Amino acid sequence: MVGLEDLVVDARELDRELVGTLLRPYLRIDRASGEVIPLPAWDDAPTEVRVLLYLLARRAMRALDLPIGRDAAAPVEIERATGIPGGSVRPALKRLLKARTIAKQDGIGYIVPNYAMSRVREYLRPWTTQALR
Repeated sequence: MVGLEDLVVDARELDRELVGTLLRPYLRIDRASGEVIPLPAWDDAPTEVRVLLYLLARRAMRALDLPIGRDAAAPVEIERATGIPGGSVRPALKRLLKARTIAKQDGIGYIVPNYAMSRVREYLRPWTTQALR
């Protein structure tokens, strides 16, 4: 029998193992600068996957206490950090919002919320399988 206490979690706590597994094929994070260092699989991923990976990497940076102000990122920050043109970033963000893999924080930017992690895993599965080959 499952106790009620087993149902209680800290919704703010990040599943570090899952995030590490999802990011590992695509990128590394520079400890000093907090910059994303793309791996070859990053270049093969579609724009919206790269945007999602970047937002997920920001969650990882925050969890690791790396130099990052907040989890959320505005489109212009995503553009600067990834090199993806702004005209491609915004439509990708719209598609990711529609898929409910990211959320918009008014006046701040976009974030991958904890409640969306299982959707993120499924969303990335086709490309992660390819990247691991």
